[in-house]
Amino acid sequence: MPKIVAAAIKDPEGKVWSLPAPARHENVIRLMCSKGARALDSNEGFLTDEGVFVDRLKAASIARAAGQVKRPVDVLASTDLW
Repeated sequence: MPKIVAAAIKDPEGKVWSLPAPARHENVIRLMCSKGARALDSNEGFLTDEGVFVDRLKAASIARAAGQVKRPVDVLASTDLW
């Protein structure tokens, strides 16, 4: 069963950016900007422990199934995890 391990963002070119927990999406955006990447129009999500990028909706489903969240969520935020 997969687990959510990191906040991640997929940029418009399809590159996935992430930082290890407890980093939040805002930290990933700062990293992207520091490297000259385009953060606007990006897709915020998470990485699983299998290295797969998933959007916030799918991440919520994975986190619920893995017992990673303390309350029911429909759309996952990093604050729900760490």
